[in-house]
Amino acid sequence: MAAAEFGGLKEEATCSICLDYLEDPVSIPCGHNFCCSCITDCLEGPDELSCPQCRRVIRKGRLRPKWQLRNIVGKLKEQEALLCEEHKQALVLFCEEDHTPVCVVCERSAQHRAHTVDLIEDAANAYKVCE
Repeated sequence: MAAAEFGGLKEEATCSICLDYLEDPVSIPCGHNFCCSCITDCLEGPDELSCPQCRRVIRKGRLRPKWQLRNIVGKLKEQEALLCEEHKQALVLFCEEDHTPVCVVCERSAQHRAHTVDLIEDAANAYKVCE
């Protein structure tokens, strides 16, 4: 998945209240999605209730679970775990000296430049044979 596509999907899967991935996502009547606990906290109180994003008035008890969005968030978290934390690039290589997955930017860095680096699939197969 391209970094720009991933960034766009991550934005859609992020709660605008806590700014983290949606946790138990729910939708309110205006169509905006939030973590169930975040929007529930916002909807507490005697004042007229409004969407934190568009300010449209909403009524309590109108939260709809978003199961598909929950599944998408789970897949995004899995994909993010496969990205280099520093460069946000796919971890497609394996550094033999450091015994760690690296991205193509890391491979060219001073830290790994002189190291033996293989495709991660090849390294995984080599380790399976050794076991």
